[in-house]
Amino acid sequence: MKIDSNFEWSKLKTVHNTIFLIAFLSKLVFLFFFATVGHFESGDTSSNILKNIAGIGGLASTITMCILAIYGATLVNSFIIENYIGENRVRVYLYPYGRKNLFLLKIKTFVLTFLKLQLLGLLLSDTIFLIGEFTFPIVNSKEGMLSNLLIAIISSITSALITLVIILLSGVVGIRYSSLPATIVSSIVLVVILGNLIAMSLAAKIFLSLIIALSLTVLLYFIIQSVGERIENEEVV
Repeated sequence: MKIDSNFEWSKLKTVHNTIFLIAFLSKLVFLFFFATVGHFESGDTSSNILKNIAGIGGLASTITMCILAIYGATLVNSFIIENYIGENRVRVYLYPYGRKNLFLLKIKTFVLTFLKLQLLGLLLSDTIFLIGEFTFPIVNSKEGMLSNLLIAIISSITSALITLVIILLSGVVGIRYSSLPATIVSSIVLVVILGNLIAMSLAAKIFLSLIIALSLTVLLYFIIQSVGERIENEEVV
């Protein structure tokens, strides 16, 4: 299994920088954008969400999540889904390692690579933003540095998990309907459904958003296992 594992890891090396840069630049840009907008906004009603680190971080994380989810759907199509639809199934199903084992290996490789690079990009952008806030504050947050850092970490973990949930659930739909476009369409639909929910929960109930993300991740695990079983027992015609 070692040689195959190295091969799967190597296939994703070409997109390492892209995943990291999208996560880093998009969140950093939107953090400063929303902080600047909130700084010049007046009033305490609709602009409340832009007056604190949690609200700004929640909005920036959600937009970054949406961008990465759609990009990730295109990646999962190329690296996983296209191997399990159409005539490509015949070649993949003949691998000697077991269909389910190979499928789960591909999923594991994709998840660990994407999660690592996404989290690195998100946390680096958060760190730069918080250092900027500590030095030349824009938001004038009432919370301390450690409190804001904790909020940033939870926000990044939550958005990273939700991103992977959207990507892999979209991939499951793509396999189910033997269609690469179905993966992309599903990711867009899930982004629309989960985007506002996650944005609001990150801004108001950040620990609740983490619980939701963890719950969806556990549910996704069982769904992936179920798809692996179906692939293992599927007839090739």
